[in-house]
Amino acid sequence: MQAWSSYGIQWPVIHHFLGIRPDAPTGSLTVVPDVPESWTEPISVQNLQVGGATVGASAWHDSNRYTTEVSASTRWKLTIGHTLPKGAQVQSVTLDGQQADYRAVETTRGLEVRVGTNTNQSHTLVVTTG
Repeated sequence: MQAWSSYGIQWPVIHHFLGIRPDAPTGSLTVVPDVPESWTEPISVQNLQVGGATVGASAWHDSNRYTTEVSASTRWKLTIGHTLPKGAQVQSVTLDGQQADYRAVETTRGLEVRVGTNTNQSHTLVVTTG
């Protein structure tokens, strides 16, 4: 077994599908997943080592509801979100059950809905489309 063999699986899942982009030197973390429409089960990673911290993230969608969960063992600035398919219209965005201010950014991946917060606790973001 090659030492780098798992990299070919881990990198696409962590970076592309879960959208985890840490910047440990600046104390910031971005998690904006892009779960393929055909995937019906959640994808997740737990205990991902980032600098001196560990990060966990899960993402899934059910019809018109897109969910992202994030936890980290260190207090960082967090951008949490979800990527919606092209043409989707945002109906509501909640962070931990409360309405949240968000930014919607068109990217080559689709419409990225992003909310700013901190990793002082586990967070759940839910984006509903109409």
